Amino acid sequence: MSNIFVDTLAWLTDPVHWSGSGGIATRLLEHLQYSGLVLVIAAAIAVPVGLFIGHTGHGRVVAVAFAGPCGHFRPSACLSSLPCWLEADSCPGLGLVILTVPPLLAGTYAGISSVDPKVVDGAGPWA
Repeated sequence: MSNIFVDTLAWLTDPVHWSGSGGIATRLLEHLQYSGLVLVIAAAIAVPVGLFIGHTGHGRVVAVAFAGPCGHFRPSACLSSLPCWLEADSCPGLGLVILTVPPLLAGTYAGISSVDPKVVDGAGPWA
């Protein structure tokens, strides 16, 4: 029986795993690009909606009802139950966007609603 730590260290120090299209550096960059894209798309959806709800109070019940249970889904269950109407490669990205929107929406709404309403009104209609 081999030691998992020794095997992992041996795998990480093998130069073959650090070069080429399947190398660690290439895969790390790919992961960061996907994560950044998902975050930008989710923020483009959640932040304006959260700002509107926090500023006006309209849709507060829907936002809390949506952000509560949706933020507690198991990612594997959510991703495996999504129908793939798009290409197979884009479906996991869609699932990650769906999982990222509720916490961003809840955080934006909570941040704006916790500020004194006079300060929020002084910042303009979309602050």
